[in-house]
Amino acid sequence: MNRTTVSIIIVFLGSLTMAVAEEPRTSIEATVNGLLEILYGDSRPATVAAREKALRRTIEKHYSFDVVVQRALGTNRKRVAPAELKQIIGLTTDLMIRTYSKRFAASKRPQVTYGRTKDIGRGRVELTSTAILKGAKYKVVYRMAKTTSGWQLYDLVIEGVSLVANYRKQFDQHFGKGASAKQLIARLKSQVDSAR
Repeated sequence: MNRTTVSIIIVFLGSLTMAVAEEPRTSIEATVNGLLEILYGDSRPATVAAREKALRRTIEKHYSFDVVVQRALGTNRKRVAPAELKQIIGLTTDLMIRTYSKRFAASKRPQVTYGRTKDIGRGRVELTSTAILKGAKYKVVYRMAKTTSGWQLYDLVIEGVSLVANYRKQFDQHFGKGASAKQLIARLKSQVDSAR
């Protein structure tokens, strides 16, 4: 094989690697732009309930809430019945969306820039971004995994704090006190109601 052929193969493989790395980035950018449009766009939904519904539809395309909750439960997962798990996933999802909607809806649209996609092994990547909101700069890391349905976001790290780790700490404390899954569901319902 001559040098020219080897060079062409290297360039081709390099472009394939870049395309694979860009796919999750494109997915994240589209999702974030969609969320920002819902919160700040000219045609944003008029009511908080309509905004939350639109946010949920957009996020669920690329965000695995069930994976986040199951990872956060960790070994406590065995203490939760399937029907309870479904409720916990639903309530945690509601809480995250309500908190997100409430926190950002009243502020000026943030400026978001994206870094490179970094391969972290076994079909997983990280994408680092910077968001400037009200003059403050925030580092946001999106962690994604390749699934049969495409790239799925499984964790979000804001200023060094992992969403999964944060929920795992809360769930560990809850079950560490001997509390039940039913009590966790009641607590989550209360948090969702108070986040209105």
